[in-house]
Amino acid sequence: MGTQGCGLAEAAAIAEFLAAESARQCGPCRFGLRASAEALTSIVDLRARSAEVGRLAGMLGEVSGRGACHHPDGAVRMIRSAMATFASDVHSHVAGSGCRHGGDDQFFPTPVGD
Repeated sequence: MGTQGCGLAEAAAIAEFLAAESARQCGPCRFGLRASAEALTSIVDLRARSAEVGRLAGMLGEVSGRGACHHPDGAVRMIRSAMATFASDVHSHVAGSGCRHGGDDQFFPTPVGD
């Protein structure tokens, strides 16, 4: 990623991938991961405000520990870690200015589509 990429954008791409890769056998995977990934993407895309950050935190709390397997738990930990690690970027994105990283280069390539 270097200094050009956005850590939140990377985390959102990974969250989208994890949501798409779930077995879709239980509610936390089927609905919770998708909603969490979409909420994180809305922050990255400058469509979210501070209420969305709180809503995402609430969703993560509802998903954590409730899946039939530990796939949603890992996804929740990754999103929470990204939100904490890139907290200043979260603030900038929510304020509508984006983060200090302007590049579109993706460091962690994820397959496109389901």
